[in-house]
Amino acid sequence: MALTTFGAKLRKWRDENELTRRELSEMIYFSENAIRGWETGGTPPSYDAMIAVADCMGVSLDWLTGRSDVWKTSEQLLHEIYNKPL
Repeated sequence: MALTTFGAKLRKWRDENELTRRELSEMIYFSENAIRGWETGGTPPSYDAMIAVADCMGVSLDWLTGRSDVWKTSEQLLHEIYNKPL
């Protein structure tokens, strides 16, 4: 199954990292109910919520929202490019 939605990607990441909604809630300062809504598709996340989740997951906002297949942030990519010997 392709993970194409914000909620599906968030849920998969949370499950893989063995985090409860409560634990994630405490990490990103959004309610458990908000996280449930995002994961089930019942409530769209705000822009601030998407940024908080992407930062917490260590992924790009474009990947998280389905705009790109590249999950790495621009900072991660630049680090890889410039810290490798030529």
